[in-house]
Amino acid sequence: SGGNFLQASGTTMYYNPAGSGSFKVLINATDAGSGVSNVTFPIAGAGWNPVAPGVDNTAPTPYEFLYDFTTPAGASPGLLNATASDNAGKSSTVGYTLTKDDTAPAGGLISYGSVVTNSTTVAITLGAGADAQAGLGTQTLERAVATYLNGVCGAYGAFGSLAVSPGVLYNDSTLLDGFCYKYQYTVKDLVDNTVTYTSASEVKVDT
Repeated sequence: SGGNFLQASGTTMYYNPAGSGSFKVLINATDAGSGVSNVTFPIAGAGWNPVAPGVDNTAPTPYEFLYDFTTPAGASPGLLNATASDNAGKSSTVGYTLTKDDTAPAGGLISYGSVVTNSTTVAITLGAGADAQAGLGTQTLERAVATYLNGVCGAYGAFGSLAVSPGVLYNDSTLLDGFCYKYQYTVKDLVDNTVTYTSASEVKVDT
């Protein structure tokens, strides 16, 4: 559990230190000879619980360990190694990685014409960019509206959601005569880092 602040990818868990959460690491360990004795899990560091290594000796596999974080400090814990031991004293390790992700997506765009138009539709070009860690998440096109009088836009209201996952080209066909429109594009990654792409353009409708 971690709300929007955790995202697993293979043996890597990405976490956003701006939030808090918890997750279990599951290790499949078997031994055809003397049998598995236990699996030992390491600590993750400052701001993480537990503060001491853990041991799971409860068969059957998988063996598990619960991590949680509230204020993880500093760099990522990185590669951690759990150790599986059998009843004959032999052991082997398996790794998993905890990686901090506090970087928002980048490289996106929003583009539309700054025009006075008699059309009630405007085409908006969008790019979500990329996210090198947890990956891209929710993408929301937002719109703000103002009155248009005597060639001047009034005060804009707050931006509100217009479309979720709008694609690379969105046609807003809900424009009304006598209003101005501005758009922005908010993109989150899978651990809730957020960037908003903006434009200085205004669409002024005069039919």
